[in-house]
Amino acid sequence: MEESERRKKYTDMTYKRKEQMENKHRCRDENKDVKKVVKRENILSTYWYEETNKSNDCGAILRSTTNEFQAKGKVTISYILGSYELTRWATVKKNYGDYIVTKDNDIEVEHITFTKYITKLLNEHEGRAQGSFTITPPMNTHQKEKPRIYNFSNPSQDIRKQLCTMNNHDLDQMWFDIKNIKNDTGLKRSMKHLVWSEYETRYKHLTRNPIQIKLPYCEFINVYELKTRLKQIIQAQKWPRHVITWHQQKLTVVTAKVKNIRDTLVNVNKVGKPNQCNCKLVNETLIKKHFKPLPMYNGHIFCIGREYKGPGEGALHRNNKNVPKPTIMDVKRTWTNMLKDMPSFLTGPTDATQVWNDIMNVALSDANRDIHESSEFKYAITTKEVNAAKKILKNCVVGWLDKNDGECTITCAEIYNNTIDKLYNTGGEQADYKY
Repeated sequence: MEESERRKKYTDMTYKRKEQMENKHRCRDENKDVKKVVKRENILSTYWYEETNKSNDCGAILRSTTNEFQAKGKVTISYILGSYELTRWATVKKNYGDYIVTKDNDIEVEHITFTKYITKLLNEHEGRAQGSFTITPPMNTHQKEKPRIYNFSNPSQDIRKQLCTMNNHDLDQMWFDIKNIKNDTGLKRSMKHLVWSEYETRYKHLTRNPIQIKLPYCEFINVYELKTRLKQIIQAQKWPRHVITWHQQKLTVVTAKVKNIRDTLVNVNKVGKPNQCNCKLVNETLIKKHFKPLPMYNGHIFCIGREYKGPGEGALHRNNKNVPKPTIMDVKRTWTNMLKDMPSFLTGPTDATQVWNDIMNVALSDANRDIHESSEFKYAITTKEVNAAKKILKNCVVGWLDKNDGECTITCAEIYNNTIDKLYNTGGEQADYKY
């Protein structure tokens, strides 16, 4: 029962789920050292930027300071933290999260976003229950401009000419204006296509296709580190900021499907199965590797999977519908072969291969560990064992039993061909069966 539960837990595990668990553990580790020195009073938190204008909602204070932002370019907010909050911090982060905090209690600080400052603020701010901070709008405020009016009803040829004559600022603004098209999804999709085409013309190595990393699942990969390294490369590109952000948000690591034992070992229904006797070669190979030869019938190999005693024997002692666990070597091999299918900004540099391999080396937390060292996969069958058995049995015809399709059969090609000849008409142009 324990083993079946272990397999079910593994089957449900994907890189998406693994990333969620990593983020949860990382946030817990970042916050475990935070010590609450001052106990908050049983009052509502209060915020103000003038003594006569106080509120228990920080978002309301920020909304009321629009004129001061325009006049001075910055606002100083004071606060007293209590045990209760009326501020909707999710809304505040959405509207003001990219604003910059420049001063904390009148002390110059390294510029951090308001989203990060809120985290410190809500964790007792290093023991202080009251204080102040100075906040300024972000530098790239052109994204907040009011939508301009474009004649989207013109033919696509006219719109292309209009896009070609636009400067980069106006083209970026159109990117955001297209989002305001609500009623006509077809027009919205067409306009996005035209803007992407213009972007690809202006910016080298830019692609409209989101980056998807497809790897066989391995528990030793740190998904957060893998995505962080790739996001750094995207950040270094000379593209518009919103396009860089779009690619970073669309970057995904998905779990690739792994063949089960039957799909890897069985060759009875494949074109490349052997057509002549190789019994002597197979048994000599097993003897050289210090294993017993396979059982024989009339001088030819004929047995079931449980009778196989050789490299990777565990794969044939299990149900052939089981899915083997990928190893680190499988992940590295897939990762290396994946580079040729990546966008040109990843494959273009002269040191692209070295950089690509370094990303995986950083993401592999324990590259030298064997998957069987994990308590979850102690008794698991890996692709290494399946491939070891395949290397020996590729000279035999491998199939499965009729009444027990989870059990593999191993037979000499000559026995298989003789059996087929007796069952079907295999000769001439009118043959019922050809092998």
